[in-house]
Amino acid sequence: MTLTILDATKDPKYNIDVNELEDLEFDGINHSDYPDYCDAYISKASIREEGKSESRDLTEEELEWVMDQHPNWFYNQLIDSLH
Repeated sequence: MTLTILDATKDPKYNIDVNELEDLEFDGINHSDYPDYCDAYISKASIREEGKSESRDLTEEELEWVMDQHPNWFYNQLIDSLH
């Protein structure tokens, strides 16, 4: 997976509340890279959109946006998933 930096100010469709994300899955975890885990990434996450009864999976671009715009949240979620 190649990560690109997305500017949220130029693309408001990626206005995702990370606190609403569910079912996070991570890949690229290399424990010899502790504590950085620089190759780790979110491979799957879902969100329940307002007014809808079922969650939908985020697209690859949305996942990249979440990691780029919320690096501290991403790292904390990654560490929590390892425990």
